[in-house]
Amino acid sequence: MASDTSPILDNLPAEIKFLAEPVRRYHVKNGASAIEQVKSTLSPEELEELRAIGRRVLKGRYFGNHISSFLDTYDLADYDEAALLYFFFGLLDEIGIEFEQLDDSADQS
Repeated sequence: MASDTSPILDNLPAEIKFLAEPVRRYHVKNGASAIEQVKSTLSPEELEELRAIGRRVLKGRYFGNHISSFLDTYDLADYDEAALLYFFFGLLDEIGIEFEQLDDSADQS
């Protein structure tokens, strides 16, 4: 994990500040095994919460713009919370939120 433990999620753009609390709470770090471990402990309510977060990110089109830009600014190799944000999206992907595919279909609605 990175070495800088600054609370950089406090610097998220206003549109995606809602991510800071769940990213910190779920605290997914260090890859596929950690993602699978967190996933295996999720309650039905937590799964629904994560799906709702994923839908909100998709609806706002935040993944490609705000989140990618944030991770470009705060490299996950250097900042603990950047890594948490990155792997949080790995968790969302693991529970079935497909950002690229669903984001494309949003163009047609």
